[in-house]
Amino acid sequence: MAQEKKKLDSTGYWTFICNPQKWAIDDFLKSGKVNDYFAIRESDKDSFNIGDFGVIRVGVDNRTLAQLNGKQKLRPGIYAIVEITGEPRLMTSPDSLWYEDEDNEKARFRVPIKYLHNLLDEPIYLDELYQLGITYDKFLKDGFQGSSIPLTTQTFHDIMNILQSSSSAQEVPYADTLKEGSVKSVFVNKYERNPLARDRCLEVHGYTCEVCDFDFEDTYGEIGKHFIHVHHLVPLSEIGEEYEIDPVDDLVPVCPNCHAMLHRKNPPYTVEEMIEIMVNANRRS
Repeated sequence: MAQEKKKLDSTGYWTFICNPQKWAIDDFLKSGKVNDYFAIRESDKDSFNIGDFGVIRVGVDNRTLAQLNGKQKLRPGIYAIVEITGEPRLMTSPDSLWYEDEDNEKARFRVPIKYLHNLLDEPIYLDELYQLGITYDKFLKDGFQGSSIPLTTQTFHDIMNILQSSSSAQEVPYADTLKEGSVKSVFVNKYERNPLARDRCLEVHGYTCEVCDFDFEDTYGEIGKHFIHVHHLVPLSEIGEEYEIDPVDDLVPVCPNCHAMLHRKNPPYTVEEMIEIMVNANRRS
């Protein structure tokens, strides 16, 4: 109980402790839902702010065969990145994925969250955290007898950098301005990018290419939904130091073809220049 009552200073980042034997986190992540409530310690209820971020940490999976119902046990790890979207309030759980009715019906302080990155298919495993160069955080690594605990700021940034480094499907390039571009070494010396900046950009600009107006969903249907690259209008290689990035003004969605064409010279073409190039090419044809 001492751990449950212990209050640490807020960092703006949180570790949410998930026990898969109590709540079917894998079923939730498979559902495709992005909005939910997560139970927190009562001692933390005044420390959360809208716009804070967190990780969903899944501990040892001790579910019975009956609870698993044919599913595989989860390996301990980070299974989602979330954003705080509202203030905590005392309430019962809004979903039915609890294994025990008592847990489902119990009124607890819960905070509304939005799942920004679903990592069910590619979690970051706890026993590999520090092999990846992620800054040590005691409660993330060893667990905690409570449902929420502040997360070390640098640890969160390191996790984001790992996600960007391992992303192969798209370029993964928070608040109105975000710090981005600081040089660090993870696998190789590279410019850190903030994956959450991408989400903010696309919330405003949408998923249509700013250069050619191509929309993957219109052409490919469901498999093209939400597929797009995000282009930095100011190349990170020209920054050389940490700077404040505005996801609305500094980032734009572009299709992979236009993205490649923008980078055909250094510094890259501007969006306006590339549009003019396309217009002139079409005229000649």
